[in-house]
Amino acid sequence: MNPASTKQSRFQRIRNIVTTAAIPAAASAMLLTMTPQAQAASNSYIYTQPGRPNALATCWNAPACGTEGSPIYPANGAITHMICWGDDGWYDGNYDTNRWFVVTINGQPGQWFINASYVYYQTTVPACA
Repeated sequence: MNPASTKQSRFQRIRNIVTTAAIPAAASAMLLTMTPQAQAASNSYIYTQPGRPNALATCWNAPACGTEGSPIYPANGAITHMICWGDDGWYDGNYDTNRWFVVTINGQPGQWFINASYVYYQTTVPACA
C-alpha cells in the first residue's frame, strides 16, 4: 500500500471519529481537569471559544494514549506541543478549517489528533509523514 494513502486513510479514520462523536450535554463534566501552567511564548495551548463545541482530541499513537481514536476533552489552557500537521476534512470547531494537528497534551500520555481551530499560539511544524 502506498504510504501517502495509508496516512490519508489514518487521518480520515481518526477525523471521522472526531466529526461523528456525540458530545452529550454533560460533556463539561467529562472535561479533563488540568491546571494551566505558566507558559513560554513557544508553547501552544488549547482553547474553546464560548458557544462553540468543546475541544475534542483523539488518540493518535495507540497504545501509548489508549485505543486509536479514543477521545478526551482537554480543558481550556491545556498546554500542547505541536508535532506535525495535515489537511483533511473540514470541521467547524472555533472556526471552519481542514487543518489538523498531531500534538502532545500536558498531563496526557501519547500523541493526540486535534482540529487546528482549537490550538492557539500555533508554532511552525512539518507536515505529518
